[in-house]
Amino acid sequence: MRKLVIVFAFLMMFASSPAVAFAQDGESTSDALETFLEIRSSIFNNSESSDPSETLNIYYQSYQMLLSPEVPEEVIEEKKVPASSNDSKETDALKAFIASKNSKLNNTAIDNIMKSVSRTSSTYGVDKDLIVAVMWVESTFNPQTIYNNCYGIMQIHANTGRANGLSTSDLLNSDKNIEFGVSYLARHINSYGGDVRKALSAYNQGTTRVNKGNYSKKYENLVYGRLNTIKEFVKNY
Repeated sequence: MRKLVIVFAFLMMFASSPAVAFAQDGESTSDALETFLEIRSSIFNNSESSDPSETLNIYYQSYQMLLSPEVPEEVIEEKKVPASSNDSKETDALKAFIASKNSKLNNTAIDNIMKSVSRTSSTYGVDKDLIVAVMWVESTFNPQTIYNNCYGIMQIHANTGRANGLSTSDLLNSDKNIEFGVSYLARHINSYGGDVRKALSAYNQGTTRVNKGNYSKKYENLVYGRLNTIKEFVKNY
């Protein structure tokens, strides 16, 4: 008798729910009910218990299975998206560009420079081409450049380096120089609300002049001219 009450309760639950919650695509409500009963029979027949609470559990399992039918494994299998070749193509193009501007650099040195460029570009959100353009203007990609107390491939002033825990020897290490140089440029870009041109002038002349509006735009124009050349080279590579 208790089983009949339980069956009636679940059938009433089924009948009171919207048909769309049970019927699969192209399936009528009566078909869905038949599916429910088939699921119930399958579970019930495999159960050795006659306990009322177990019976209730069987009907609950039937109800849940109908609401959430098992998805075939091939349907839920993760789709793998092939990696784009654009990034590696750009990197190869930039390596070729650096080599064309500084013939004294060997392949290992160029590879190391580009590894640092790619890493810092990703970390700080600065365009690779822009980083390379700054290097071209500052040192023609020579990591050992020293001029007016500025050091390395991105020409970091010794005082700026010292204030940030970097010695002049550190600044002549291309990895450390690029790491700091890109983070320093990114800091300026953020502080000027994404204005890359103004950030470039601050990188070159300091924030005091830029903030006062009393600064030359020669440097930012030079970098942007080089940047356009680099982008054209990468595009046609």
